[in-house]
Amino acid sequence: IPLRPASNARTIPGHAAMATITSRQIAVGSPRFAARTALLPADIGRLVSGLEANGKTVVLVLSDGQPFGLLALRDDPREDAASGLAELRKLGIQPVMLTGDNRRAAEAIGAALGIETRSELLPEDKLRTIAALKARAPSRPASPLRRPSAAWVRGWWTPNIGADERGGAGLPNNPAGKS
Repeated sequence: IPLRPASNARTIPGHAAMATITSRQIAVGSPRFAARTALLPADIGRLVSGLEANGKTVVLVLSDGQPFGLLALRDDPREDAASGLAELRKLGIQPVMLTGDNRRAAEAIGAALGIETRSELLPEDKLRTIAALKARAPSRPASPLRRPSAAWVRGWWTPNIGADERGGAGLPNNPAGKS
């Protein structure tokens, strides 16, 4: 497929990316965004529901406001995720996965790893959730040996969430998870 130049590119964080390509308005976004923006046939809704029930995240492609394509993605935890989570638990930390993915996809991964999930979160929702979790956390003495707080974000954990509160900037293979 030949690449075409894009213009007027923009994003709606947590919802969609859009651009004009060969005079067409192309949007790639969540099923919720697509349902608000386009008239989707019932069979697409059933297909999306079935894919999400299998732990997939679905992204719809719209061309000039009409359904054009569908992508089904799945984030699988890294091989060392379970052992990393076990180490966090030994430190008294209860990991929580914060994700913009749909509830069923998040629950499938959370169940496999035995962790709590919070799904369908926009970036600002993740920041509010992190702030609420930090406020609930037991106070700890100021010490270089103190236990870090942690957030589980899309396949990796970040020690000391106070140092990085972007709440959704995670990448599944982020090297921070290896530290």
